[in-house]
Formats: sequence, C-alpha cells, structure tokens
Amino acid sequence: MHSNKIVLAAMCLASIIYAKRDYLPPLHLENIVSEPVQRFLENNQNSKPKIIVDKHSRNVLGRKNGSKNQPKNYVILPEETLEVDVAFLDENKPIHNHFGRYEMIDKIPSYWYDGKKVSENDFITLTESNLDTSYKEFGFRAKLTASEINELISGPRKVFIQEAYEYIENYAVDYSVIFSLSEIDIAHNNSIKGYGVGIYVDEIGCPESHNYTSNFYQVGGCTVGEKYHPTGVVTILQKTAPDATVFGYDQLNVIPYPFGTLPWISIGNHSWSHSTDSVYSPTDKRFDDDVYNNRVAHFFAAGNQTLYNGNFSVLAPATAFNVISVGAISPTNGAYGFYSRWGNSSMGNDKPEVGNYGEFIFPNVYTFTDIDNHTWSGTFSQTSAATPYTAGMAAVLMSNISILKWHPELLKAVFMASEKNSIANANTHDQDNITVAAKGISTFSSLSGTRMNFWEGINSCCFDSNNKISFTETNIHSNTHYRAAISWLTSGNYIANNHSIAQDLDLRIYQNGKLVAHSISIDNSFEVVDFTTTSNADLTIEILRHANSGSDNVILGYSFWEDN
Repeated sequence: MHSNKIVLAAMCLASIIYAKRDYLPPLHLENIVSEPVQRFLENNQNSKPKIIVDKHSRNVLGRKNGSKNQPKNYVILPEETLEVDVAFLDENKPIHNHFGRYEMIDKIPSYWYDGKKVSENDFITLTESNLDTSYKEFGFRAKLTASEINELISGPRKVFIQEAYEYIENYAVDYSVIFSLSEIDIAHNNSIKGYGVGIYVDEIGCPESHNYTSNFYQVGGCTVGEKYHPTGVVTILQKTAPDATVFGYDQLNVIPYPFGTLPWISIGNHSWSHSTDSVYSPTDKRFDDDVYNNRVAHFFAAGNQTLYNGNFSVLAPATAFNVISVGAISPTNGAYGFYSRWGNSSMGNDKPEVGNYGEFIFPNVYTFTDIDNHTWSGTFSQTSAATPYTAGMAAVLMSNISILKWHPELLKAVFMASEKNSIANANTHDQDNITVAAKGISTFSSLSGTRMNFWEGINSCCFDSNNKISFTETNIHSNTHYRAAISWLTSGNYIANNHSIAQDLDLRIYQNGKLVAHSISIDNSFEVVDFTTTSNADLTIEILRHANSGSDNVILGYSFWEDN
C-alpha cells in the first residue's frame, strides 16, 4: 500500500513538472512562411525583371559608340530567386474505424480483425482491401521568385514555405557486425527474409551494379553515377532482407507514390539529414504526412557528429514525429558510438527512438572507387549503416507478422517495447532522454514475441466516455520483466500550425488494482514503460487520452513484450 502511494505521488509530481494540458487547440490552417523567406519577400516587394543600359556598348569594330543617335544595348536581369521547400497544408485523407490484434498462442500466430479471429491470409486481405490508395504526397523544392512565392501564398491552398537546407550524407568507416547479435540469422534459417515487402532508398548516386541482386531496381536511371554511400546502404538492406524488393532513387528528399510498384512500398530508408535542426520544416511535415496518410514506415539516420564537444542534436527530418530515427551502436562493446547524435529536437520530442548496430564489414564484395574518390571495399558504418539495418529488420519482421505491414505506428511501438539487450552507455550518452526508449537493442525473437493491438478511426472513435481505452493482458508470470509501448500518428498539418502533437496519450499498467508502471510524457507521440511483476495476476492496460484537439484521426499502436 505504501509503495502504491509513492507511485501515485510520483505521478502527481510528474504532472506538475510537465504542466500537462487538459485540452489542445483545434486545427486552424494558416500559411506558414519562415523568417528568411519573409525577409526575401520584403526585399523584393516590387520585384520585376530589370532592364539596364549597357553603358559600354560597342560597334562591330569594337569601338565605343560615341554618337547619341547610336542604338544602345540593353541587358535584362532576371528576378532574384530563393531556393525553398514547399509543403501544402490540407492533405489529410479520410479514415475508417478498424481494430486489430496479434499474439502467439501455443507458438501459433493468431490474428483478430474488428474483434473477429481470422486467418493470416484473411487478415492481409482485409487490411489491404481497406487501404485508401488515393492519396499522393504533394510538395517540392524549387528556386522561386518573390512573385512566384506570393502567388503560392495567395492561392487556394494553405502552404508551408521555408528556405531550403543543405543535405548531409553520413559517410562512414569502421568495424563489422554479426547478424547473430540481432538473431537475423535465425530468421534467415527459417526462410524469413522480407518477401513481399517493398523498400525504397533516396540517395545521391546509385549502388555499384556488381554489389546488388536482382531484387534491386533503380527508378528513373542513374544520373549522378555509382557511389560508395548508396552501395553501402543497399548492401545492408539486401543482406538483411534478401527477399525484399528495394527501389533506388538517385536524389534525396524523395517520397514516391507507394502503390505504384510491385510489391507496394511500405518502408522508406533515409541515410541523410538536414544540416540544421529546424523547429519544424516542410520536409518534416511531408514525411510525417506520408506516414500519417499512406502508412509508409520511414527510417531516418539520427546523424553523425565528428567533434566530441559539438552539437549532438538529432538532425531533421529524423526529428519528425511519425518517423523512426536510428542511433548507431558498436557491436564490439554494445555502446552508442561517440559520433551518434542523441539530442532531442527543438520541438521537445525524445530522439532517437531506436538504437541499432552500425559497423559492418561485408567480405568478398566487388571493390570500386567512386567519383568522389571514396573506395567501397565492404566496410560501412555509423548512423548511415544502422538505419538500413533497422529498416531491413523491419522488412523481415513484416514478412513474418502481417499486422505490422501498413501500421508504422505499431511498428514503432514494437521496436520500442522489445529492447532486449541493454545499451552499455545509454544513460550517459543520451543525456536528455527522459523515457526508457532507446536504452536497449531489439532482437528478432524479441520483436517477434510481442503482443500487439492497433486502433484506427476518426477522432471520436475508440476511447470511452472517460477518454480511456482499457483491456486485459492474461498469462502473466510473476517476477518477470515486461515492457509495453504505445505509439500514435499525428498529422503534419497540426504540428506545423500548432507546434505540438494533436493528441496527448498516457500509458498506465495496473496489477491487483495497483498502479505498477506509467508513462506520461508531454511532447512525444509515444509512451514506454518498463517493469517487473510481483504476481501472476492479470494486468489491466489503460491508455488515457489526456489532451485532444478533436481534429486528428486515431491511429494508435500498442505492443507488450515479456522478457523470457
């Protein structure tokens, strides 16, 4: 009884510290223009092509024209332009109410769809038949004049415009990693290799043709040329998920229509980042919206830092709320690499969500030197490597557990709930992570061994009159370590206009009527708990919607893992 009072007191204290809101403002779309873009518009208010006289006009003999009657040469100077990122703010598509669950019963996978137990094949059919494939992502990067920017702002659609940032590719070197650490070899030995899953990568350049298999397709040709970095990314993806189909794009910041390929694209891998951590950029919004609307799971490198005393903030768009950002772990000591960025975004959400191995050596590869004088000899590492490794593991997992395909919110919850192996320096390295996230590394068996639920529907669905979702987990063992996580999607529209998530959810676990674990963060679109049971009594799981704008859909995933 005394310990229960302590837990409740801690909850009250945490609520005061976090100053949690009882409500969130409704979505009200307004044009968003960054300060540098606004200054550009002000400095070019009456911008038009300028016509100037060439005072040094010369005749055909090369002599200066001295006569006043001599025709003058005129030069037309084009309008000044600014390279900007543009996103449109009215792209959310409708949703239908659905509920699903997965768990292993006597080592047999069991699926439920809308409360009815179904076969795995029926689950796949129901899921894909209910996908709305009509949405196509909008937004672009371009050099625009002030008049062109003003035309966008005064147009029929609300826009989000920000100066374009330089992109960084995270080149890497160092050690090797053994797939057995993550039990990927167990998956492969059981013919679980990512079959039927589509992955895309956006890179500057293309992988070297001797270093990929027939399951790789270069979309739109290769204009930049074969390079070291995309070769490393694609090699890791194909070695980790050899039966998945990988589509390569020879440019960064690409969001393809996911239903235009076979198989459909359900995973995006991005081993690049912005050069700065912006508050919330059009690129963040575009990727958040693609996850929210198309249910593509995007994995982003958290970024590398070369100086011990540098700014270790995770780089955008890994800072986006719906994506999964990945930090890099050394397989030699199980610790974060000193270079792996860990600082939370300026929006306050905890980053990265996942840590994974990031130092690979692949023997017997075709060696080449690319146009940037980088030599590929089978070595690839840092967050650029940890990201495709995690995306490849996700593809393997999707091919094994069908409920994870088209549910990126559930996939994130599964990764966060199933952290099996502790990261040696997690607490000292990731100094601002107030959750229990990214403190361990998932394995294939821990990822596959979770129980999972998802809820999706309009804002008024799923929660009861007390703003709660409550259910019971049975078959609980005493003195056993458990983790549970929830993750939900929030629209880029809401974040861009309100600088916060549209719904604030809390996670609470009760046993024998007592609170045994809770997570009540403010700025995250996930919650994670880690606890050990004291009896074998059933657990009551409570998801409380503490604050709600009333505008976003409910797209919520839950994962529950027993460490055995």
